[in-house]
Amino acid sequence: DTDNNSYQGIISSRSSVPVARAGFNIYAKWSGSDRWQFWWGKDSAWGSLTSTTALALNRADIITAQISGGNGAGAAATQVLRVNGNLQGL
Repeated sequence: DTDNNSYQGIISSRSSVPVARAGFNIYAKWSGSDRWQFWWGKDSAWGSLTSTTALALNRADIITAQISGGNGAGAAATQVLRVNGNLQGL
């Protein structure tokens, strides 16, 4: 853990197939807000949720993210982000 005033990806699965922006990313965003972020592809743009729980150096957090519904190519889906079991960013 280092506060380097930037994004630190902890998991990523991105693609430009079948649409321009497909897949997902989970980041520790140390610039500005110091929060967890969950991004997902939605065809020509990225959607995102930002945690209400702040990042803290030397503290382990359990991050879970879920995408349900949709067709994998930008159709409407539901996204959920949890930090230590608590629902975030709605």
